[in-house]
Amino acid sequence: MDAVLYADGRVREAVPGSHGEGILHLPGRVDPAAPDAALRALFDGGARTVLFRGGRSQADPFLRAGMIDHITVVLPVEVGGLATGELLPTGYSIDALTRDSDAVVIHAARRPAPTEEDS
Repeated sequence: MDAVLYADGRVREAVPGSHGEGILHLPGRVDPAAPDAALRALFDGGARTVLFRGGRSQADPFLRAGMIDHITVVLPVEVGGLATGELLPTGYSIDALTRDSDAVVIHAARRPAPTEEDS
């Protein structure tokens, strides 16, 4: 993981100082409402993998643009009872589901779009 993009547009190195001097040149902030420009700025700054920290509504511009390959949803145990359809956008499927003492963690990946051969 190279960078973390927060829902408010802040950008931080994922593990501070882990990339070495001069490797990453990340902007301090990007506009998350403009996903193409935001990811271009991160890419130009050296980031190749980016963690987006935010809720579904903040991630929607990136989801609509097809820019999110993997999703991790962390639910406090007391939330429980939600159907996965409420948690994952269309086109994603669960790869793994784990539970620890205080949360359920869902890992999902984008499914390839169906082709005519799949029909």
